[in-house]
Amino acid sequence: MLIVAKALFWKEWKTMKKAILLVSYGVASKAQWEKSLGVLEEEIRRDWPEWHVCQAFTGRRILEKYNAQGYEMSNETQALNQLVEQGFEKIIVLPTHLTFGSEYSKVMTAIETTEPKSIAALPLLGSEISRRKVAEVLIRETDLQEEEAILYVGHGSKQDESAVYEGLEKELHASGQTAAIVGTLESIDQVLTRINTRKVTVAPLLLTAGKHALQDICGEGKESVVSRLRASGKEVCFIEKGLVEYESIRRIYLEQLEELVQSFNL
Repeated sequence: MLIVAKALFWKEWKTMKKAILLVSYGVASKAQWEKSLGVLEEEIRRDWPEWHVCQAFTGRRILEKYNAQGYEMSNETQALNQLVEQGFEKIIVLPTHLTFGSEYSKVMTAIETTEPKSIAALPLLGSEISRRKVAEVLIRETDLQEEEAILYVGHGSKQDESAVYEGLEKELHASGQTAAIVGTLESIDQVLTRINTRKVTVAPLLLTAGKHALQDICGEGKESVVSRLRASGKEVCFIEKGLVEYESIRRIYLEQLEELVQSFNL
């Protein structure tokens, strides 16, 4: 009887309409999307061919820009409602947000107000384990010279996320990158005072290398992070690459997704 019950459950599971919703803040440039979030979406389709895969943006201004250009893109609530209306019974949400900030909160609110309830992954830096994995990737992807610091700059928000960034810096130090400093644009004045080496590499701690990476962090304007460091006499180089462009970072997201898929299989 137990074997028959399991067989029936598996048959039902196989025929059940299942969807994976990839949710990000978004990126204004379609070309940037294609080499970052677009790659992640294709990898998800490759690994879970039986699942319907779609994307949503939480960034309202970016959504307006996409829709004005004729691209069909939904926000997190619209996308979940559309999946429910289309008859999807199991929905996994994979947020690509880095922290428990306001954009991630939009995703959780959408989930709480949608029936049937879906399940979602934590932010990329939302647990000690994932912060350790991210730290290991960042160290592998950078080659610092002796007596050179590296500054990872995130966006930050009005919410207090200092513990998350401090946790990542702690993991970087523990993994061997003791000259690493992690900060945000919101706290950049304080962060810059912590750099005591002549050479420094600046890297965006952002999912995609969009406006903030190219202008606020590595841009030529006098108020950018790189320009301010150079004005103070530092020898600076910078990395114009978003996190999701690293294959190993995408692998962390895919591992999160695998755990959620397995939880549905139980």
